[in-house]
Amino acid sequence: MANNWSDLLNKFNQYQGKLKTVVLKILAVEAEISKDKNFAAEGRPKWKPKKRKDGNATLLRTGKLQQRTTATVDFEKGQVIIGNDLVYGRIHQEGGVISRTGYDIVIPARPYMKFAEEDYSRIAATIAQAVKRVNP
Repeated sequence: MANNWSDLLNKFNQYQGKLKTVVLKILAVEAEISKDKNFAAEGRPKWKPKKRKDGNATLLRTGKLQQRTTATVDFEKGQVIIGNDLVYGRIHQEGGVISRTGYDIVIPARPYMKFAEEDYSRIAATIAQAVKRVNP
């Protein structure tokens, strides 16, 4: 009987590990999709419009912010990390004030690294389909 419980526990742990890996990968892909949709729609909900009218969409002057914002999976910690290495990335995400000599520049928050409400049902459906495909 001990072997049966041990086998069952081993199978459960293997299944749990597979599920965790699959879900983390799905979340990373979905984060990239959501980020791209946020840039395409200029926010979901809409970001505050930029003041400079230069013909470019908000946050898309060079495209670097969108291109360099990626989602990576840390399997050891069981998390998806979304970010970029651009010095201006955080202030556009969270908003803030840039102080210059004699004046301040207020940057409104334009959260591009987030899931929009409409993403959650799609993500849940994708995860549910993946769970059905994972062999216990």
